[in-house]
Amino acid sequence: MVFPGPLIAFSCFLSSLSGGSRSKEGQRQRPREERRRQALLVTCWVTAIALGVVSLVVPRFAFDGPHLGQVEPGVSLWWLVYRWVPGAGAIRAVDRISILIFALGAVAACWGADAALRRSRLRPPARAALLAALLLAGVAEQRVDSPPAFDKQHFFDRVAAVRAAIPRGCHLLYLAMQPGANYVVTQQVAMWAGLDAQVPVVNGFSGYLPPRYPRSQKAWTAAELRAWSGDDPCVVSLP
Repeated sequence: MVFPGPLIAFSCFLSSLSGGSRSKEGQRQRPREERRRQALLVTCWVTAIALGVVSLVVPRFAFDGPHLGQVEPGVSLWWLVYRWVPGAGAIRAVDRISILIFALGAVAACWGADAALRRSRLRPPARAALLAALLLAGVAEQRVDSPPAFDKQHFFDRVAAVRAAIPRGCHLLYLAMQPGANYVVTQQVAMWAGLDAQVPVVNGFSGYLPPRYPRSQKAWTAAELRAWSGDDPCVVSLP
């Protein structure tokens, strides 16, 4: 994936190298090109801002007795786009919406930077130095000193332990959360064990929760499991 920082900086650098025609014909065409650039810039910014607005979630509030509290989930403005705009159904995650916003913003930023440099009185070496500094700043901004990593063997040892603890004939698995355990890792261990055993699991980790799925990160009670799944899953615990 290309990150927006270097993408915008490098695109601005390339746009400045294209320059403009200094011939008389080029001088006559420049007003028309400037109008096209302005139209493109405005279109990109308006579309990027509109996508940012419709990707927001508007909170809902309701009275619980005399108290006013926030109700989950909120109202997603993207649902209207997803429902009525052709092709919007292919965008299923907020990160993918942000990629469109970054792409449009990159085009607008590059054209804007190029137009500002064309109007400036900087000499070509000064322009090149300015854009080189912008490129370096964009690359440095994306640096990660300590990328996340972990020992995979310990993870797969836990998966094997859960797999061995699944009772014979189990048709639905639930891996109970332990105090102090990492919620996401526990869900992933359960999913891997279920895949290996070919048993459906109640646990799961995703950007979307099924309807009525408890949002608490504590272990479910037997009543909660029965109420949500309509069955009695096999419950496995890890020390």
